[in-house]
Amino acid sequence: MFKLKILITIATSAMLLFACDKQNEWLDKKANKSDVVLSSLEDYQALLDNDGVFNQRYPSLGLLASDNFYTTYSNWQAAFTATERNSYIWMSDAFSGESVNDWNRPYAMVAHANIVLEGLEKIQPDPSQQELKDALRGSALFFRAYSFYNLLQLFAQPYGWESSADALGIPMKLEADVNVKSPRSDLAYCYRVIIDNLAEASDLLPTRASHITRPSRSACNALLARIYLNMANYPLALKHAKMALVSDASLMDFNGLTSDPTFSYSMPAPELNSEMLFYAESATYLLTDFRRASAIVDSALYASYTNGDLRKSIFYTTPDETGQTFFRGSYTTNSSTFAGIGLNEIYLILAESSWRTGDENSALDYMNTLLAVRKDGVSFQPITKNDVPDALSFILNERRKELPFTGNLRWQDLRRLNVDSRFQKTLTRELNGEVYTLPPNDKRYVYPIPDDELRRNPMPQNDRES
Repeated sequence: MFKLKILITIATSAMLLFACDKQNEWLDKKANKSDVVLSSLEDYQALLDNDGVFNQRYPSLGLLASDNFYTTYSNWQAAFTATERNSYIWMSDAFSGESVNDWNRPYAMVAHANIVLEGLEKIQPDPSQQELKDALRGSALFFRAYSFYNLLQLFAQPYGWESSADALGIPMKLEADVNVKSPRSDLAYCYRVIIDNLAEASDLLPTRASHITRPSRSACNALLARIYLNMANYPLALKHAKMALVSDASLMDFNGLTSDPTFSYSMPAPELNSEMLFYAESATYLLTDFRRASAIVDSALYASYTNGDLRKSIFYTTPDETGQTFFRGSYTTNSSTFAGIGLNEIYLILAESSWRTGDENSALDYMNTLLAVRKDGVSFQPITKNDVPDALSFILNERRKELPFTGNLRWQDLRRLNVDSRFQKTLTRELNGEVYTLPPNDKRYVYPIPDDELRRNPMPQNDRES
């Protein structure tokens, strides 16, 4: 994609090692050595550089079920899968027995990462290659941690709903042997493994990667900042957000971007995006495909951008005669939405965490730094305490406006903010005259474990019935 495409001749079934019935076929091929043998650090680098595995089709069911867009009844009927239709209206039976890529794909990434981690243990490199070996281990740990974290945001309850030692998380697959079945671990253990993996990866990786699709120390700290924010551990979120700041990353000044409404996409190429800390793309469902005009931007979200806010024209197309608005501001510059980590998110974490730890002045300073490059030079005036009596609400509203279609972030925010009565929101959708709702803290904020996974690896199912 943005780095050299390297063809990996591992069998196709390896793409779904943890979730595909063809896994034994793949194992047989490996055992017979009729397939490729990974024997050098360069082999493992090639595997990790397979962006089809590690940088594409990240989970996006949270985006599908969030409140930043809606679709028409005819579009909803045309959806390719029951998973799309059911998730859009928050059905308890979300998948109707279908295979679930938002489960399978992350575990395929985990499987590949485990292959790298175990394979590296058998290699004793020359001293000149120790740095490469360290970086490869760090990359595999990062990808595995990111996969586990994304799975938790869909298939486990939010951190803090109840004791994390009592709540169920997900299967933590930590071995390359796909025949070893992993039970669901408790939520606390899941987060501990993820954080430990990222902490180790941070020590092994370079500050900045040579390609935006490769992990780095900055990306590790950025992801840790996101995780700690989600866990409501604001001091550590603040610490790691500061550690994610690097000299060669800077916020884009939207005054220099084109707002021509005829352009399909408004962002620079990802490798030229100065805010990019780590690049990844979300899976695209028909209902979330803005290219097909299936996903119509929520009118209240669009109206929340004030005059002079450049995001209104950069992120969105001008409403047509029907009043419908469509998103075009993805950092991917294609029909997929961005699922990586950008510097803009880090500034929002810095602002929220600063406010929540009692430093309102720094919180507003961070917000002003961001908004100064999001508004035109005439309209921007630094925000003061007198301007925003409720600074936290202001920061959270700006977060929604800055990151409206970034991975599952809006879904994660709804889950974490619903525990605070000040920010609870009931989601509502209407199709063909029928109204569907998702109240705050509803059990349907946790997706069910897919049926085919339960058949392969029996485990407790999530209760989705209210």
